[in-house]
Amino acid sequence: IVSPITNFATGTITVSNTNGSGISTTITNNGTITDNSAIGIVGSAINNNLGGIFNNLISFSNSGTFTNTGTITNSGIFTNGGTINNNSGGIINITGGTFTNNSSITNASGTVNKYCGAVYSGNAPTGNAVNNIACPTLTIVSPTNGQFFTTPTIPVSGTAIDSGSGIQKVEISVDGGVYSLATGTTSWTFTTGSLSDGLHTINAKVTN
Repeated sequence: IVSPITNFATGTITVSNTNGSGISTTITNNGTITDNSAIGIVGSAINNNLGGIFNNLISFSNSGTFTNTGTITNSGIFTNGGTINNNSGGIINITGGTFTNNSSITNASGTVNKYCGAVYSGNAPTGNAVNNIACPTLTIVSPTNGQFFTTPTIPVSGTAIDSGSGIQKVEISVDGGVYSLATGTTSWTFTTGSLSDGLHTINAKVTN
């Protein structure tokens, strides 16, 4: 596609092509663009306006000028070889995958967030630095390791902390079984089913 594209506030564009040269044109986005193709959008000039959402799921390469006052979310491979102007109100969320800045990002009044597990490499933005959002932490407070019980069911409790998007849920597995939802998030509780005599293992996982 070589002609200019304008996506309005209620519009949705999904790029899923598997061959050809993809989109290399001027894109003005006020709605939602999702690129889930390895060669879908290669970036000539992109204006992601306030309220606009640009999602990269697999691979995106910017070789032109990307002006952002909306939200860019990357969970794939994002390579910047051009210029990204992350202006006031602009948010770049690197939720996963890799984000490589081989050229320049002007971030004087925007926000760049790198979440746990994602990778940012290359040149640092000018202006505001990248916010490194730590992985959530999960603690089983009770029972303690090796604790002895005389009842067939075991009350389990603990805490979870996330400095980014917040805790969505905590789940518990007993003896490698299916995970079940605990009650609460940052402070949570769970009661096992009836257990036989002997040693048992409790695992917990958190979703942020």
